[in-house]
Amino acid sequence: MTEKYVSRLIENEITNSIGCSNISSFAYMGAVLAKYSTGSLQRIELEMSSLVYKNTKNVIIPSSNEKGFELAVLVGYLLNNSHKNLEIFVDINEHILSAAKNMLQNISYVTHHKTSEKELFIKLTAHTETEKITIMIEDRYDRLTFVERNGGILFLRNELKEDDNSVLKATSVEDLIDFVLDCNTKEFSKLYEYSKTQWKQAQTVVTKNSNDDCILCGDLSFELHKYIFNSISTRMQGEIFPVYALTDSGSLGIGVFVSTEYLCEVFNADEQTREKAILLAFLLSVRYQFKTCVASAICGSAIATGFAVSGVTCLIKNQDKKTIAMAINHFIASFYGIICDGAKNSCAHKIAASAITALTSAQMSINGIEINDVNGINMPNVNDTILKISNLNDTIITKINQGVIESL
Repeated sequence: MTEKYVSRLIENEITNSIGCSNISSFAYMGAVLAKYSTGSLQRIELEMSSLVYKNTKNVIIPSSNEKGFELAVLVGYLLNNSHKNLEIFVDINEHILSAAKNMLQNISYVTHHKTSEKELFIKLTAHTETEKITIMIEDRYDRLTFVERNGGILFLRNELKEDDNSVLKATSVEDLIDFVLDCNTKEFSKLYEYSKTQWKQAQTVVTKNSNDDCILCGDLSFELHKYIFNSISTRMQGEIFPVYALTDSGSLGIGVFVSTEYLCEVFNADEQTREKAILLAFLLSVRYQFKTCVASAICGSAIATGFAVSGVTCLIKNQDKKTIAMAINHFIASFYGIICDGAKNSCAHKIAASAITALTSAQMSINGIEINDVNGINMPNVNDTILKISNLNDTIITKINQGVIESL
């Protein structure tokens, strides 16, 4: 793994987003539709992978109390600002929302989902008086791959996804830690700016929603919980809250960046330690997502947050790589198995609880407690544990996910 490769990962895996990336994706498709259509919209058909359906069904459109795939498409269609990608909702207003709701009453639409080879797949087919337009997004919420109008291809992405994840997937946790400790951290200034900006936004939200009438105030873990919970909750409730999404997850961006900045501040970390902590948090969280599938029946954002926070806590406390790796293994033993039942306000609870559990896991590792024998999913070596998790995603996790979808 090289510094050039990591810089490319930062460029590819961090996305600016307003609202949840998944609902923003449907609005983005609507804006692309507006770009290419000329006639009056009469019908829309939406087809998506079951995982996208689950992760989007209960998401609130920013600056509204409204949900709905079709409504999001029409909001994007009326905004007609596809150049803003997942920040598309920054321009939403009451007039646009009202017009989209009225429009929804006057067109026909159908939405369905199915198990797909691609975990992230959305297809929009729109009909006007004279046109049939098909738009597809695959692999990432902002990755437009296909646009066709009346049989003529207007846009085609030949390479659906750059193979930039293979190097990080093949890197062990210990080698990743070595890279962070040995590299020139000044090469990744953009990453640190992203983190600082997300932290400042979290501080603003907590100040606005501050409530000191509680039995746990002053406790380090509760304070961390407060920053994460209020930030994600604000976003999930539909307020305009810009985020830097990691692997398409704004909640993961909040969990990773806010936790790391908070811990660096609490433990008075110097600037070099802060940079190494942010870099380690980024690489650990993204590596987990690469290894185990971004969209899953297990809450990947919560697990990836805990991966990062457990390791970063030990790094800030000047622990060796064996202790850092064992902290991550402790976290898996404590928290793995939390179900993803779609993006909504309860994500704030899961991410915040993950970070708190990670602090406990780090303390256990610092205290010299090890996982010495096979312990369910856990193996003595954290890399073997992660491999087990990856294999689970390909087997029983699919069945769990179907059960969750049927319960929505």
